[in-house]
Amino acid sequence: MSNTYYSIMVYHKSTFEFQAKQPWFLGILHWLVFLSGMLLVLVYWYALTIKTLQNQKIEFNLLLDRLIQTTENQIKSNEQVLLGISGLFKASKDVSRQEFKTYFDALKIAERYPGIQGIGFSKWIPPDQLTQFIQSVRDEGFTNFKITPSAQRDIYTSIVYLEPFDWRNQRAFGYDMYSEPMRQKAMVQARDTGLSALSGKVILVQETEQDVQAGVLLYTPIYQTTDDHQQFLGWAYSPLRMQDLIGNMLIQKHADFIDRIGIAIYDGPVITAGSLLFTSQFSETPSEQSIQEVRQLQLAGQTWTIKAQSLPGFIKGSAGTESIILFSGALLTLVFTILVKTLVLGHLRMLEAALVLREFKAIVDFSADAIISTTLDGLIVSWNRGAEIIFGYKADEIVDKSNNVLIPPGLIHQELDNMARIARGEAIEHFETTRLHRDCRLLDISATFSPVVDSNGKVIGYANISRDITQQKYAERLHRETEERLTLATIHNGVGIWDWNLRTLEMVWDDSMFALYQMQRDEFSGAIDAWQTSLHPDDSERLNKELEASIMEKMPFDTEFRVLWPNGEIRYIKAVAKVFRDEHGVALRMLGTNIDITAIKQLENELQRQAHIDFLTGVNNRGHFMALAEMELNRTIRYQNPLSILMIDIDYFKRVNDSYGHHTGDRVLQKLAEICMQTLREVDIIGRLGGEEFALLLPETDSKEAFEVAERLRKAVNLANLNMEDNPPLKFTISVGVTSLTNRSKELELLLDLADKALYEAKKTGRNKVCSISDIQ
Repeated sequence: MSNTYYSIMVYHKSTFEFQAKQPWFLGILHWLVFLSGMLLVLVYWYALTIKTLQNQKIEFNLLLDRLIQTTENQIKSNEQVLLGISGLFKASKDVSRQEFKTYFDALKIAERYPGIQGIGFSKWIPPDQLTQFIQSVRDEGFTNFKITPSAQRDIYTSIVYLEPFDWRNQRAFGYDMYSEPMRQKAMVQARDTGLSALSGKVILVQETEQDVQAGVLLYTPIYQTTDDHQQFLGWAYSPLRMQDLIGNMLIQKHADFIDRIGIAIYDGPVITAGSLLFTSQFSETPSEQSIQEVRQLQLAGQTWTIKAQSLPGFIKGSAGTESIILFSGALLTLVFTILVKTLVLGHLRMLEAALVLREFKAIVDFSADAIISTTLDGLIVSWNRGAEIIFGYKADEIVDKSNNVLIPPGLIHQELDNMARIARGEAIEHFETTRLHRDCRLLDISATFSPVVDSNGKVIGYANISRDITQQKYAERLHRETEERLTLATIHNGVGIWDWNLRTLEMVWDDSMFALYQMQRDEFSGAIDAWQTSLHPDDSERLNKELEASIMEKMPFDTEFRVLWPNGEIRYIKAVAKVFRDEHGVALRMLGTNIDITAIKQLENELQRQAHIDFLTGVNNRGHFMALAEMELNRTIRYQNPLSILMIDIDYFKRVNDSYGHHTGDRVLQKLAEICMQTLREVDIIGRLGGEEFALLLPETDSKEAFEVAERLRKAVNLANLNMEDNPPLKFTISVGVTSLTNRSKELELLLDLADKALYEAKKTGRNKVCSISDIQ
């Protein structure tokens, strides 16, 4: 009924909106206002952002230029210090260690040039003066002085003076810097050009295992003029620890760099991880908003590459205005859009209110349901086309008539009860009853009664929406009758029916299913887990896989499994089911049957047991013994375990049959089988090969253990008595042959043959004894 109402409402609403000729743009006017406003805001914000980024780029480059200039000044200041050392040597024919220290102290290097590890002098030493030079230094009190490295070479240099002469710099005292290629390159450049030269990246000799930094050395050549001739003495030099040098420079002169710009300095024109000299808050993976710049700096004949990037603090400090403008513009646009939307909605509500009555009339006229208006005393006021189709009366035939013409005589009291409830203001929904057609046919009706009130709230009548459900009721009766017949058939034949909804995962059982599983209705939750708890643990996983294959792979579901009753009894079930799918092949439900086949399975198991067991003794017959023995032998060979076989024969068995009869002989065979089963392990395999001959297979048993088992068995038989009715108890003995698995005997027939030979030897040498094939061989 609701679907009919919905379809009519949609159809007529669109019709009346068209007839009202509502301007098309009213529905999207607020969106036009919003999009136009946001477009203006975004254009202005974008332009402002571009301008801000340009200003940031300019500021970034200015700061980077200041940094580069400061770095150049720092190195040039270092160079001036070294040129002062060179001047000291030119002014004095011989500069003593004390004079060098005095000059260094006057420079106040730690205060004026932080980051400079020290100031030193490296002397050029001709090879023929090497011994004399070393001795002269030792004469100054440095008795352990030596030049390192000590390997012989054509040219020698040595650090003679190095201030401050602390523990760190003392590590470099006597070091020949010319012996290391990177330092030598800068030293040669300074010597040959007469200008200061900066080395490439090195690790200073002063470094220890902790806080190791990249370093460089600045060299200035020292010449001394004598008799219009310049003599090369060596180099004034300064070791520079880069992290200390540049780091202190940033802190003292560029504090704003620390939080705003990340810096990395590389030795040479090519950027590599190995050429890194200095880094400060530099990231190899900067954000997309980061400003980046690469510059090259020429210092004393050496190229440095400076890579700089803006940090989040740099951007954050400049981007606040754009965000405020964007937020404010968006907020104003949103407020104006809401105002326009409110005005438009008010206009649309007025249009919709004008169409309500016309829409309602269309709903009533086009509905397939009967819609009838009636006064409290039963007088029909309105009658739609749906009512004409269902009941057969035209509107002009029944309006202003009593509705009693529609009510069967036997239901008049029911109608009076309904009218009383409606008069109290109650609504009656989906009330199923019977009504009369014009041709006197009975109709099944589903009706909803809604009270109609006046402006004072007083009930003056009711609206009745009725739907013809005659065909539906007829189909339900047929279905119910079919179910009753099917239920009767399944109960009679012991067949259980189950229905599994694959969408809700709810399972429904009939009464026969509860009987098959010995389960009460209140014990079954309807979930599949409740069924699975009754399955035998060894069958549960297999059955779940077969269910999944049937649902997902469209495989037939036809299987057998075991269930456990609450009393522990095991029952066998045969299950067959069909999966129902929608038009796309998606599984919707699974409908199947269960039947108890326990009696059939028990019969099958008994027949199988009889086919494998010797009926007289209850042990394996020859065929089944050979099959089991073959499988055990293969397993033993695969895992390289020991295995033994015993062949047993009852001594003088023919005399027992001849003297006491075959019945007594049968009892002797049974007694022997009983003793074997009591004496041996569960894993041992016993078989009667024929007559009075038995075979025993002993897994994981070597020849010594097998002989002990055979002897124990022989003694147990000796002690056994077979009670006789009219004679003294009968005693009998056995002879046993033993063989074990070896590399030469890995076939079952061969092992049995060897055990039989050992048995023959036991009988030949006196009976009632155990004989091993190894003893014979």
